[in-house]
Amino acid sequence: MATSSSKIAAGATTQSIDVAAIVSSLMTSERKPLEALVKSVSQKELIVSDLANLKSKVSTLQSALDTFQNTTSYTTVNVISNNPAVITATAANGASLGSYDVEIAQTAQATKINVGGINLANGLSSKTVNATNFQITVGTSTYTYVAGNATTPLSSLAGFINSLGAGVTASVVAIDATNWNLAIQGTKTGIANKISITNLNGGSATDNGNGTGTTTWSDGKVETVNLTGTKYSSGITSSNNLSFASATNSSLPTVLLSQGGISSPIGNYSISNLSSSSLTLTNDLTGLSQTIAVGDPNLNATNSLNFSQFGITVNFTTSANAGDTAAKIVSDMTGKKITISKPPIQGENLSFNLNSVSNNILATVNGISYERGSNNLNDIVPNLTINIAGTTNSNMRPLKGMITTSKGVDNSGTILQGLSTAYNDVISLYNTLVQNPTTTTAGGNFAYRKSQLGFIDDFKQKISQGFVYGDNNIMSFSQVGLILQGDGTTKFDSLKFANASAADLQSKLASGAKVGFQSTTNNLKVSISNALKQQGSIELQTISTKTEINTLKNKQSQLVDRLAVVENNYTMRYSKLNTLLFNLNNTSNSLTSSLTALTNMNASK
Repeated sequence: MATSSSKIAAGATTQSIDVAAIVSSLMTSERKPLEALVKSVSQKELIVSDLANLKSKVSTLQSALDTFQNTTSYTTVNVISNNPAVITATAANGASLGSYDVEIAQTAQATKINVGGINLANGLSSKTVNATNFQITVGTSTYTYVAGNATTPLSSLAGFINSLGAGVTASVVAIDATNWNLAIQGTKTGIANKISITNLNGGSATDNGNGTGTTTWSDGKVETVNLTGTKYSSGITSSNNLSFASATNSSLPTVLLSQGGISSPIGNYSISNLSSSSLTLTNDLTGLSQTIAVGDPNLNATNSLNFSQFGITVNFTTSANAGDTAAKIVSDMTGKKITISKPPIQGENLSFNLNSVSNNILATVNGISYERGSNNLNDIVPNLTINIAGTTNSNMRPLKGMITTSKGVDNSGTILQGLSTAYNDVISLYNTLVQNPTTTTAGGNFAYRKSQLGFIDDFKQKISQGFVYGDNNIMSFSQVGLILQGDGTTKFDSLKFANASAADLQSKLASGAKVGFQSTTNNLKVSISNALKQQGSIELQTISTKTEINTLKNKQSQLVDRLAVVENNYTMRYSKLNTLLFNLNNTSNSLTSSLTALTNMNASK
């Protein structure tokens, strides 16, 4: 409004004044205190930033000091395994040196469930299953698929399982043109993470958490899993390659399964011999075996080799002619294979297979037995993690190995330089913050408040005192290769360090080093802790400075409001003056016209 009045007056006469220019000139002076406040706030905000930077570097120094003073920092360890293909180990500093005999009777496993089906429509993307009230249990937590119904897409079911974030994943794959598989498996090993599912096309899979499990197929077949292998209630089949090569006039052997296959675990079986009068049948997966005696066969009759533990019988016949002997039968059978296959599925039925049941690892370390849920054993030997890479399921024989830990390399130089670097970073920043101003530089933000960073001087003093080790033996840092320089920083002297290292510096530091130690309450560690702690030197200064900033900002806000009032008053005052001048000018012009007219009238008389 004031600017508008100014323009009107200016447009009407040349005798007006520039209100805006006058007010601007006056406010330049009025704003000087505000500009000083803004500058002060900015400077104090820089101080807060400097304190945060300093705190970060002091924290790094604290970590480096902790490493320097930690006795285990110098006890580096080398680890070797005499059987690295199946047992390895990693060691942290401080691990006990020695040998550890490791024997694994059983490795930890995760549950793996395979659900299979036939895709009659030959389009996996549109395949659906009945997932009404489908439930999956992971450990002790059960999840229900509320959205499941009689026509749930396979992809949606897998998506639900993957969305749980419960240590389980699911994926759907096409095995071939018409067969698909839904793989559900745990991401964590151990019986605490066992997985079971129910209500999927009427089928289910249950991991009992003790190395056993059962499934019920949608067509009613029952699968049982235990240490001997996997068995089915019906539909199991066999195939073999047992033709004779040297036995005389003998028929092709046939394989029979007892009880319709109930007692015959699926898998591949190998036949071997321990002698010319015995045969051994071994399950290739579990490593379980049975050896039976083989006698001379009966001529012109059916003969049987009965591996009763597996429910497998091999029948063969001979002619009436002599020539078939036990040795020839054993020779022919050796190296032959028998395959026991799971039952097939048909139509819309689904198969449910426990490809793997959950197990804990059963380990023995130096004669002491342990059971854990993971194949990474990190809580048996302090600072040593034993990793099991092999599996016992392939042969059912324990995995064995020896882990040997020995003294590692001398790392005292690396630790010493780490302390030097962290300390120098603190001192270099400190030197910048307290630098005095010159004719060309403004100086540091703490140039006139050095006392506020007095704790840094305490750090310097503690470093200059060196460290104590062992039974209060004193050693300066210069003796081990850290030379104090004029600006307060340190410089690494490799020659002095080499001499100290040759004098067994590592062992001295490993006995326990304490920097600037005068007492348990007066040393560098305590000084740093006091600077960093809550209500410590740095935090108190930060809080104080932030309080000052808030106070200044409040004053700044109040001053801004006051300046607005002052500017408005100036504008109103000079606008009124401008109007007055305008009116006076108009009056002057009117009087001048009147006098001129009067003069002209008198002259004409």
